[in-house]
Amino acid sequence: MIVIALIAGFARPMAAQPSSGSVFQRALTAETDERDISKAIDLYKEALRQFPSMQPWTGRALLHLGSCYERVGRLKEAVLVYRSILVRTGIATEIAQEARADVQRLEGQMAALLNPTDTKSVLAGFLESAAVQKDGSVLRWGADPLLKSDVRPSYVEDVIGATAVALGPRQFLWINQDGAVMGWDSETARNLPLASSATIGGLTDVVMVGCGGSHQLALRNDGSVWGWGMNNRGQVGDDTLSRRVRPVWIGGITGVVAIAAGEEHSIALTGDGTVFTWGANDVGQLGIGSDIALIPHPKYVPGSRGIVAVAAGARHSIAMAGDGTVWTWGNNADGELGDGTNQSSHDPVQVAHLSNVQAIAAGPAYTVALRSDGTVWAWGDNRYGQLGDGNTISRAIPVQVSGLVNIQAISAGAGHNLAVRRDGTVWAWGRNDMGQLGDGTTHNRLVPVQISSPSPAG
Repeated sequence: MIVIALIAGFARPMAAQPSSGSVFQRALTAETDERDISKAIDLYKEALRQFPSMQPWTGRALLHLGSCYERVGRLKEAVLVYRSILVRTGIATEIAQEARADVQRLEGQMAALLNPTDTKSVLAGFLESAAVQKDGSVLRWGADPLLKSDVRPSYVEDVIGATAVALGPRQFLWINQDGAVMGWDSETARNLPLASSATIGGLTDVVMVGCGGSHQLALRNDGSVWGWGMNNRGQVGDDTLSRRVRPVWIGGITGVVAIAAGEEHSIALTGDGTVFTWGANDVGQLGIGSDIALIPHPKYVPGSRGIVAVAAGARHSIAMAGDGTVWTWGNNADGELGDGTNQSSHDPVQVAHLSNVQAIAAGPAYTVALRSDGTVWAWGDNRYGQLGDGNTISRAIPVQVSGLVNIQAISAGAGHNLAVRRDGTVWAWGRNDMGQLGDGTTHNRLVPVQISSPSPAG
């Protein structure tokens, strides 16, 4: 058994031991004995729980815990443990160097982080992207809230049991298995490791969360909507223009089943298929037929019936009806409404030449739709190639994204998009200056490229 450990490269020098009989001592003994590495894992974790502050043996205990995870084939847990060493203060330099080498070694061994059988969902954000794995871990790539860039997917430290994520210009939020909203932003994380996170305002029983330009929304299982963040245009929706640092309940709507947040406006869809909007309305993004500048509380969108999905761009809004048609309103300077014009609209207009749609997504000034036949269509701003048709010409009517077939899910960010095929592979196209496509480069892509393998991309 010891020969196996040495061949695998997992053997660690014994650490300075605390008093005999301690949990750490028992963990070392269990690991050395090698009859039950799972027991050693539990004992190391218990030792770290009992002594959360830095001890002389903390760094070495984490290295041993990581090597134990490796020995039972739990490579993702090993990577997370090794990476946690790198964000701790007080760790000896030689231990940090060893952990960094371990991270590089393991991530090199893991030939396909975005494994089709492991990925639950993907999300395109502002300058980054993320994938929720079926085990609740999260991969991310691109620029994080502190503008540190990764051109390949890597695991987010300390995110465990995530069911969904939301990405904003300065926010990284996720919902844990208890329905609590967790996360950080560029302000709270400025002087903290990226892994530092906290429950957002005590919110629980949350099923959906969304990030706008500078405000956030959360939908609870009881159909209530909560908002926080900047509120200068009434985008939070609590009938004030006051910034909210903690979530507040949004009155006037019940039975909500979906939410979306734009740059300075918000959308809610109720279970009976009606749509409510609030916030900025300077270009008609609320869809209420009025040019009033803002409305700080939910307002019914006239004529909205039978809607099954909503999405929000920076200054335009999208609704998908149960019959597969798509309706848009708001800004249209780049053709993002898809009605063949560049005329903004205060009322919903139907997207031209598009039917049998089953999912919608929106970037700042463009829109993406997934049809029931598995093809993807896009229209609007195309400066980064985000329409995926092989050029950078903006379109006022939908064009088919090149080469994508058998797609089951889509997501739009701030100039880049992600799509998941029915075989689980992940594809990306558009803006890539911060590595948000995850293909190992910072080159914009005018047509989709597969990112589920970390092999070098051209």
